[in-house]
Amino acid sequence: MDDFSAAKVGAVFAAGAVFAAVAMRHFSASSPDVIHFGLPSVRASSAVVHGNTVYLSGQVADLSKLETSDITAQTQQTLAKVDALLAAAGTDKSRILETMIWVKKIDEHFAPMNLVWNDWVGGEDAPKGTRACVESAMARPGILVEVKVTAALK
Repeated sequence: MDDFSAAKVGAVFAAGAVFAAVAMRHFSASSPDVIHFGLPSVRASSAVVHGNTVYLSGQVADLSKLETSDITAQTQQTLAKVDALLAAAGTDKSRILETMIWVKKIDEHFAPMNLVWNDWVGGEDAPKGTRACVESAMARPGILVEVKVTAALK
């Protein structure tokens, strides 16, 4: 499938690595057992670690590319951010406990988002957490998908 070419996937994961590097520079501990990290925001941390669990805020595609990205590209970009944040916290997608996914138009976006998702989680035999997916109005008109993850640390 053209959307999953090695060059495109490599570019998405390279962007995720840059995101992780930036996120790692923004750790802050509000108490000994709670660590907040990620890109600076007035509303929320990108991720919070408490005990043996990492909680990610809802992640969306690259905001500068919304108008030129379809649901496939936005899902790839979003999952690259999830990978980067999980790596920054010291875990990975094999440790996901729960995922919430919001798509702008369920009838139009659910199937192509799932094609990317299924490839990302690694197929039938790969460990996966629970998941829900619903249709929702988004915070910006160009956002087609948002993903929120809770995972166990290694």
